[in-house]
Amino acid sequence: MTLSNAQQQKNYIDNDLNDVMKRALLGYQPLFLKNGIVLGTGMQFFHSGTKKLSKTMNKPTELPNHALGNIYIPPELKNQVIIPESDFYLPIAEENKVVFLKHNQLLLNLYKYLVDAVFGVLEENSVEINSVTELGGNTGLFGSLCLEHVNYAINADIVDYSDALKVIEKYCGLPVPYFHKIESLRSADIANIPVSDLGWSYAVAVHQSNPMIHICDLSSISKKACLFMTPIGEPGELDQNQLLLKFKSSNTYYQTTFPNNFDVTLMSDALIKFSLQKVGFGKIIEIKIPDFIPKTWSEQHKCYLAIRDEYKAPSIFEFSREPERDGYETANPDQITLSRQGGVSNLIRYQNHYYVVPRGAVLNEKFLNNSKKWSSLNQALHHLD
Repeated sequence: MTLSNAQQQKNYIDNDLNDVMKRALLGYQPLFLKNGIVLGTGMQFFHSGTKKLSKTMNKPTELPNHALGNIYIPPELKNQVIIPESDFYLPIAEENKVVFLKHNQLLLNLYKYLVDAVFGVLEENSVEINSVTELGGNTGLFGSLCLEHVNYAINADIVDYSDALKVIEKYCGLPVPYFHKIESLRSADIANIPVSDLGWSYAVAVHQSNPMIHICDLSSISKKACLFMTPIGEPGELDQNQLLLKFKSSNTYYQTTFPNNFDVTLMSDALIKFSLQKVGFGKIIEIKIPDFIPKTWSEQHKCYLAIRDEYKAPSIFEFSREPERDGYETANPDQITLSRQGGVSNLIRYQNHYYVVPRGAVLNEKFLNNSKKWSSLNQALHHLD
């Protein structure tokens, strides 16, 4: 008896899959591979026993079949899949297969729901979207789903997921977004991220020490609108009507130094909406988490679609995202004042922004409104000739 080509493909794993597994590039987003391997954190998010287990375990590897598992490997492939000795991958035993697949399908359904809901609301508001850039997109599943609605999708991440996207395209049969590697979180590198009609941020701000900076970055890549989803804490944990942050852990996921080492950060609902308004989104619409998601998860998260009044993404240099603060100014902000002189240009301050203008230019509000501006003196000085 010989196997068909389809059966051979299902029962065989190339080195490319093992390679991305060794590098821990798969395992977070819900992925159902054609060969029967399933990855994802659906059980971690939605299983009722996850919190209890995570509090009582000493080491995740002591309970390989518990609710924190994130990979199922069919029996016929276990000799071919090389799982690195790491707590990142927690295999699911055969007897727990059904419940694991159920929760990952639930997570995949949430992804699909959010994409369809966002594009439905955009259509209702007559906002035409042809491109999407996801900031911190991991393995790019949202970009893949958005390609059902747009012509072009970009997955931008500081981790290089380019090989993982090739594996997903091959083993899942999904269209994948173009991958853009973010070299650093400095302003100059954020400025290189391609701008799209729609920006996308799903559960990224929660891992930032300053999530408002992340919202500035999201704004700079979003020409018309953006999707923003982040945790807001358990009921009563934060006063959702106040502008609040809560730092829940440091160096849990990323080994960075203080003060950038806080990597589980909650934002209050009021702070989310305030921040989105400050970066230029005039209409903020809540995308409700669907009822099929357990309430224990849905009530701890907020998801918003923010739409601009004017379809233009601001430059990242318009925001004070660097840690330095300019000296306090006492002059009337509506008065045009000279801050610095250069060789061929002058640095002008007007309405709390800085402008580099040629010497001899006629300065008026119309001229300045058509000129490039910066909110930080340090940023503007880099452009002074």
